[in-house]
Amino acid sequence: METGILQQLELLLGSIGVILGFFFSAVLFGGRKQQPVYNIFLGVYLAAFSLRIGKSIFHYFYDLDSAIRNFFLSILFCVGPSLWLYTSYLIRKKESFSRKHLVHYSVFLFLLPICWAIPNNGPEQYSIWFVIFYNAIIVHMAGYCLFSFFWFLSNREKYPKKEVQIVNKWLSYFLGLNVVFVIAYVLVSKIAFPFYIGLSFLFSSMIVILAIWALKNPVVFNKSIRKYRLSNIDEQAAGETMDLIKDYFEREKPYLNPNLTLTLLSKQLKVSAKELSQSINQQEHLNYSQFILMYRIEEAKRLLLSDTHKNFNIASIAYDSGFNSISSFNTAFKKLTGTTPLAFQKTSRET
Repeated sequence: METGILQQLELLLGSIGVILGFFFSAVLFGGRKQQPVYNIFLGVYLAAFSLRIGKSIFHYFYDLDSAIRNFFLSILFCVGPSLWLYTSYLIRKKESFSRKHLVHYSVFLFLLPICWAIPNNGPEQYSIWFVIFYNAIIVHMAGYCLFSFFWFLSNREKYPKKEVQIVNKWLSYFLGLNVVFVIAYVLVSKIAFPFYIGLSFLFSSMIVILAIWALKNPVVFNKSIRKYRLSNIDEQAAGETMDLIKDYFEREKPYLNPNLTLTLLSKQLKVSAKELSQSINQQEHLNYSQFILMYRIEEAKRLLLSDTHKNFNIASIAYDSGFNSISSFNTAFKKLTGTTPLAFQKTSRET
């Protein structure tokens, strides 16, 4: 088939994307060290999309049998579930696979043995069964993609450490580009069905952009964000320690002491400083300073809205909340709430 310069360029870039997709999926599946389970889901996602796009490029030059085309189309039923499971496992930091989640791949497993029999004779002779089959792929993939994106926006951590901030930014880019790709896939399918090369080019562009970003932020794919889960404190013990801390904070409010150090809190609770620090990191995904700061800001917000403190100046609110300076209070308050103490007080009272 003769192709123009633009089409040749699209084919070249599409092929590069497919090769990169297979390469990264192989890295995520293998490697010398045991991979986090969420990397496996990302590997399945990349492999499934790479197979589908690779078929499109190959079919552009060679006419493939309808059964083979249907098989590669059915692989797209793995894309949505893999995207969702990757997102949820990464955010929740799950380290073991739950077999019940195989149900997400049930549509693919059901259609795999029967997709070969669905008539697929080309754009001019599509059967009603193939139209249903193809539209089901689009709805399935779009549904999972949009659900994953909005679930992530609702469940990402509010006071993250640096490593978690990187993960949040990565998922924002990754899921955002997936939404764009799915929208493009739907539009192209309805306007120019089937349109192979344009989607191949778009997929490859997405893979290249994400690959460059990921290579600059390898923490997304290694186990460093799980380091506190690999400590000597198991989940139950860490949870019990965290309950002890929160109960003490609610009763005694030790965070109102501006000189409350980890060592001092350790003595008050009769728990080692290491256990306190690791429990806070493991359960709340915050370091000790961030955890204390969170409580002090919540106390400041309460005082700013309290009738008994409505005539107090900001300095008094700051000191009564456990801060030892107005500047540190203003900086921390704006960082965690996005506004200043005075603006927060004024806006909240007006509403």
